[in-house]
Amino acid sequence: MKKISLFIILFVLVVDCWANYLVTIDDSPAMTTSFHTSDQRRKKIVGYLTEHKLKNTILFMITGYTDLFYLKKTLNDYGELVEVGNHSHSHKNFSTLSSKEQVSEINKSQKIFKQLNLNPRYFRFPMLHDTDDKNVNKYLKDNNLKKLDITFDSLDWFVQEFLQKNPNMDKKILNKLLNDYVNVFDTYYSKAISISNSSGLIQSQIILFHENDVFGFVGDRLLSILKKYSKVELAINQKIDLRQSNRRMDKLKALFRIEVEKILNKYEKKS
Repeated sequence: MKKISLFIILFVLVVDCWANYLVTIDDSPAMTTSFHTSDQRRKKIVGYLTEHKLKNTILFMITGYTDLFYLKKTLNDYGELVEVGNHSHSHKNFSTLSSKEQVSEINKSQKIFKQLNLNPRYFRFPMLHDTDDKNVNKYLKDNNLKKLDITFDSLDWFVQEFLQKNPNMDKKILNKLLNDYVNVFDTYYSKAISISNSSGLIQSQIILFHENDVFGFVGDRLLSILKKYSKVELAINQKIDLRQSNRRMDKLKALFRIEVEKILNKYEKKS
C-alpha cells in the first residue's frame, strides 16, 4: 500500500513538473486590418487574458511601428496582465543586417522603453532569427536582456498571412477555416505535451502567439486548449529551462505546419 501511495505521489510530482506553460504574444502593437481595428483586436485579447486569469504573459513589442502616445495606450490597455519584452525597433530580419545594425535595432527600442519607464528583461529576435552574433550577445548581456525562445509555434502568423491575402473572405468560410485550425492546434499541442512528458525533453512550454486577427478571433479557444493540457501557468520569475529539441519534436512541428497548410489550401479554392 505504501509503495502504491509513493508511486501516486511521484506521478503527481512529475506531472506538475512538466505541466506548466507561458503565453507569449509577439508583434504588438499590431495595426488595423479589414478584420479588426487595432483597438478592437486588443480589447478582445485583453478580455481573453483576463478571463483565463493569466498574469505572466510576455508581450513582445515593436517600438518603431507607431508613436510614443500609442505605445503608452497599448501598455495602458494591457495593464498588469503582461510583462513587456523587446522585439526590436522595426522587426527586420536580423540575418540580413550587419552586426552594428542588429545592435542598433535593439538599442533603439531600449531607449524608447526607457522613456516609457520600462526595463525589459527579455528579448526575442524578429521571426525567431537568432544570429548568435557576438556583439548582439554582448549587448544583451550588458543590458540584462535574456533571449526568450519558444517550444511551440501556434502558426497563427501563417494563418494570418492567408487572411491578409483574402481580406474580403466570406464570414462563414472564415469561421470554418478558423475552426479547422483550432482543431489541428488542439491535436498537435496535445502531442507536443505527450512527447515532452514521455521524454523529459522540455520543462516549460513557451507558446508563440501574435497580436493578430487570428488570435483576436480564436484566442479564447486556443488558451482553453493550453489549460486543458498544461494546467499550470509558468511564473515569469520561475527559472525557464528550454532543452534542445529532438527528432520526434522536430517531426511533430513539421507535421503541424503541413496540416495547417492543407487547411489553407482547401479554403484557398473557396475564398
